[in-house]
Amino acid sequence: MLSPINQFLVSNGLYIKENPCISPDFCLNWEELKNSIEAGDFKRHQKSEFPSEKGNWVLIENEKGDHAWEFHGNPDDSEIQHLSEGAELGGKWYFPATYSNLIGMKNLMLEHDSSCTVFPRTSEQLGKSTLGIGARFTTL
Repeated sequence: MLSPINQFLVSNGLYIKENPCISPDFCLNWEELKNSIEAGDFKRHQKSEFPSEKGNWVLIENEKGDHAWEFHGNPDDSEIQHLSEGAELGGKWYFPATYSNLIGMKNLMLEHDSSCTVFPRTSEQLGKSTLGIGARFTTL
């Protein structure tokens, strides 16, 4: 189900591909992205691939800029089930790259590798790590 802001954006032809700062989500239209996945009309960002305790993940994107996490592993694990709107498509599991799923992904990454630099944390390296979740809202 589209959030109100994402519904407005999609109904007005505004997409992440053209402006990545229009929504806190990196997936505006999950239903359309699922159709793209089923049709094989998407690209994998191989450099985004990372392992977790539960399996491997890679970020995928369709032509409108909607993103999802492709999961290779056991989705029955309770740690994975807290991610929302997962769908099995073509023998793999996909989860939309929404803000709410970003928190769950952060937990999965840091549980597997506590020195992971995808998200900043309070340490002496904070100034050298990548931008965190708050940066999405700063740009809005």
